[in-house]
Amino acid sequence: MMPPAVSAERAALRDWTGNRVVLDSSRPAHRERGRNRNSRPIEPARQDTIVLKLNPVQRRVLGVLIEKSCTTPEQYPLTVNALVAGGNQKSNRDPVMELSEHDVMNAVQELVRMKLVRQAGTATGARAIRYEHTVPATCGWSPREVAILTELLLRGPQTVGELRTRADRMSRMADLPFVQGVLDELAARQPPLVRSLPREPGRSAIRFSHTFYPDGESPPSAVATWTGPVTVSPGLPAHNQNDGALLERVDQLEARVAALEAAMNRFTS
Repeated sequence: MMPPAVSAERAALRDWTGNRVVLDSSRPAHRERGRNRNSRPIEPARQDTIVLKLNPVQRRVLGVLIEKSCTTPEQYPLTVNALVAGGNQKSNRDPVMELSEHDVMNAVQELVRMKLVRQAGTATGARAIRYEHTVPATCGWSPREVAILTELLLRGPQTVGELRTRADRMSRMADLPFVQGVLDELAARQPPLVRSLPREPGRSAIRFSHTFYPDGESPPSAVATWTGPVTVSPGLPAHNQNDGALLERVDQLEARVAALEAAMNRFTS
């Protein structure tokens, strides 16, 4: 029997996926779900309730599913074999992995339990099972947020210029301030979905990382392994008036390199 405080009216709760769990004294607790694929999509979850902790293989598999849904929709949803190929591809991946079918299948099953992936409806005569991601429904991310976070899942920490060029293939990224605005929005979430990393020695631009690393794992950073000396001449500030223009120039060059890299990937794919 429910306590009086609850039985007087419904109490609406949300689980970690953001799905409503309705407690009603007149019927058992149930979870409100979206209808089938031929009806309206699942209602997006509250954006401040998602806490994702994904290991490297889970991040790679989820990233591949999202990427392929945007860049090659004619081949999507994906089979396990396609996920293995996408996870191990040499371009647009950092680090390059050598995943087995067993590795990928385990990650898929774990992502299904997290409600981030589901088995897709199979076409008549189809032999292989296919899978699709459910990120917009489960996490409530917008297309531009999905694009940015997918690039971070597939390639690790990146600069604003790199993200602008690389994520543009999934969702239009107008310019650097636009990308910075998306990053600011993601960083302002509770809990934050991205964070900036300390500036690395020898690099001008700040890199950004997702926050989906499990406990005990942190984003790769040269800061942790840097042992070289940092010398500042006595009586002089660490930066001078020319540094701003130099840093801006380096940022522009990094963006151009990322654009050339993306063009080469399109040419060779």
